[in-house]
Amino acid sequence: MDKQISHNVSETCKKLGIPYKSCNPNYVEFTNDAQELVQIDEDLKTIVDKLNMLEERHKIDGLAEPLEKAIIELGKIDHEILRLSRRIKENDK
Repeated sequence: MDKQISHNVSETCKKLGIPYKSCNPNYVEFTNDAQELVQIDEDLKTIVDKLNMLEERHKIDGLAEPLEKAIIELGKIDHEILRLSRRIKENDK
């Protein structure tokens, strides 16, 4: 819950132009990065769906395959960021 509060306060202050330093800036940064990776993942999956349709329509094998591999790699990066953010949070206690 505290990550949401820190994130919401940070984002609101940024939008309003209020200078604000979070007591937990690393956690907020990691949360923002994780959210950005989720959006990138969703965008890439949409592109893969479109590539799969083109593959079927034009009988082109493997058009979406490189991007599907990249999505798997991004998933690994996302898990690594979350693991690192948990470690930072535990060290801040």
